[in-house]
Amino acid sequence: MEFHDWIKWNIRYSGNVEVADWTEFFTAACWLIWKRRNVRIFEGRIISFQSISARVSAILQSMKKVSSHGRKLNWDGQQPRCGPNTWKPPPRNWFMLSVDGSFLPDSQRGGCGRVIRDFEGRFVSGFTLRPVGNDSLTTELWAILMVLKHAWDTGLRQIMVASDSLEAVILVKEGNINVHQYRVLVEEIRLMMQRQSNISLMHVSRDANHVADFLARKAPNNWPGFSVISSLRSLFLC
Repeated sequence: MEFHDWIKWNIRYSGNVEVADWTEFFTAACWLIWKRRNVRIFEGRIISFQSISARVSAILQSMKKVSSHGRKLNWDGQQPRCGPNTWKPPPRNWFMLSVDGSFLPDSQRGGCGRVIRDFEGRFVSGFTLRPVGNDSLTTELWAILMVLKHAWDTGLRQIMVASDSLEAVILVKEGNINVHQYRVLVEEIRLMMQRQSNISLMHVSRDANHVADFLARKAPNNWPGFSVISSLRSLFLC
């Protein structure tokens, strides 16, 4: 069996194995082994395989918490930190649409990230987008617009949109855009919001927007164009 086929087989395998959730275990282990290799090459440090095994287990536990309770994803397998600025679920039968934008001045490229979770904190979907723009505010506005369009297209009618950009939230909700450079973009966001009878746009801390922030920072380099993320597992394949 070729190496590529072996990887695909393990990702899709669902037979009898001693480890529960084998697909998630395998993808997390591959990511950490790849990370171990980079640390050894670029930092000269050696991470033991026993440590990798323990971190895989911790990551899987964190994934389950993200899926069931909306907790912050623990990428490094370390003890998670809790506090008042963590993600909070929306009211019953509502959906939380967490968005974020990032911009890299050196490369002049931006990225948007979005993750949708229900009132029980269960992951619904996510996406990344590399929009046209030349600053962080543009990417934040694009992230808000695209998540509103997606919500409308998929029939989500009771939604809370959360952004960690206070500037973008204020501009959309009450900003004077008559001579603003992003007038057209803000007008389109406002029109999308007017379509929805039950919608809320609010500002949250970055700690409460961790997953969307992660996706936004990955988008400029790793995902050209528009990419849909259908499961938590696919986050590890970035």
